[in-house]
Amino acid sequence: MLSNGTVIACGLSYNGKGTDPETKETFHKWDKIVAVYIMGVETADSCMTMLQCWNHQVHLWLKFYV
Repeated sequence: MLSNGTVIACGLSYNGKGTDPETKETFHKWDKIVAVYIMGVETADSCMTMLQCWNHQVHLWLKFYV
């Protein structure tokens, strides 16, 4: 949670505004960069799934560029 908090505090994870389809209200999205998916790590059924959720941005970088 500390790494997610620092990314949000720096403003790097800001993803613009979104609209709720049911209520038509706008809200700010903070999901552009996500460091750790906590529920994915805690409920992973394999080591590979846990590693994908633990350091998500590094996993994506390695997947697409290495």
